[in-house]
Parts: sequence; structure tokens; C-alpha cells
Amino acid sequence: AALAYRPAEDSIQIEFLDLASDRIEGRFSGALTNVLAQNALRRVELEAETLMLDLTDRFEAPWNVENVILAANVSDDFTIISIDALEADIDTARLQASGEIDFVVEHDPGEIPFTLEATAALVGDISKETILAYWPVRLGRGARNYVRERLETGKATEATARVSIKPDSLVDGYLRDDDLAVTFAFQEGSVRFLSDMPPVENAVGTGRVRGNGLDITLISGT
Repeated sequence: AALAYRPAEDSIQIEFLDLASDRIEGRFSGALTNVLAQNALRRVELEAETLMLDLTDRFEAPWNVENVILAANVSDDFTIISIDALEADIDTARLQASGEIDFVVEHDPGEIPFTLEATAALVGDISKETILAYWPVRLGRGARNYVRERLETGKATEATARVSIKPDSLVDGYLRDDDLAVTFAFQEGSVRFLSDMPPVENAVGTGRVRGNGLDITLISGT
């Protein structure tokens, strides 16, 4: 690691910081500002050429992304994280996201101990395998299983997402429709709408993932 504290700016300049473990691996550069200030937001600006995150207790496979950019403000007690920009290359697509996490919320035992408001967009095409790798295994299981079992091939594009997680979002065992909304288009698809019917080939259409559901609209196919 190569770090330097600048008292006049109350900042830590990070020339490089290597993290290597079973869970995370990457080399970061950037800066942290308002490091010692009281009652002030800490500013975090980091970049990494490559990043590996292994969250396989919640996701199907480790994440491997490139050209990562993070810009965020963190409250002085580290309970609120406001992300101005989170960007990364995922295969041939570019993720662009922002949002806020608040860990100071009232919640009952067994409820989610935070709130999350986030929006995201993917610019470019992504494969079915990539979709499943970044889709939490316990989130929207019905929709996730449909993609795994019925979308045999195809590319998704123009994907956008809005997530609004509250302490009681999983009180029924799955997200409510208001908690999650993902829209996307797909092409070059092979979709098997019913298990006892042949798939629709060369499928072009749109899709929408809600809390625990998936709607597919077919525009054309053979």
C-alpha cells in the first residue's frame, strides 16, 4: 500500500491499496477526504482496474468486474452511505448506479436492519449466465428460476433497475412489486414458454421483473 495523509486537506491520498482475500481482490487508488472532521460527511473516491468479489453465500458465482469507479459520501458515524456513482464493466456492458443505504432504521426482530434506495442501468448486452451470476439466489426466486429454465439462449440489453428495500420488504418471504422493478429488452433469444412446447427461436421482446414475478412480451420470433 502507498497512502499519504495531507493535514491541510484532511485527506488520505491512495496511490495504491492492494486487497487480497478469499472474498475480495483488487488494487485501488483514489482519496478519502474529511477524514478527521467532526459532523461532516466523509468523501470516498476510489478506482480499480479489476475487482473480484466472492459473495457466493448470496450469489451464484463470484463477480469479476473491470474499470470500477466509486464516488460516495459517508456520514461521520458510518450509518448512512450515499453513492453518487458506482460504475463497472460487466462483460461487454457498463454498469451505472447510484443510491443510498441507511443503517439507522426502526425494525422488528427478523426484519431487514436497513433501507436501500438505488437505481441502476446497464449500457450494452449481457448474457443469461451474467444475469444469473449477478441476481441474488434468494431474490425473486420464481422469476429467477424462469430465466434459468425457460430462457435457453439470448442477450439482454437496455436493462434498468429500481430497488427500494425497507425493513418489512421480505415480511411475506419475497419482495413486494413496489420494492423491485427491472426492465430490459432481449434479442437472439430462445424462449420455452411451456415445458411441453418447443421454444420460440430468434425471439425479440421485452421483460419486466417485479418483486416476485416476471413478465415477458414477445415482439417477434419463429
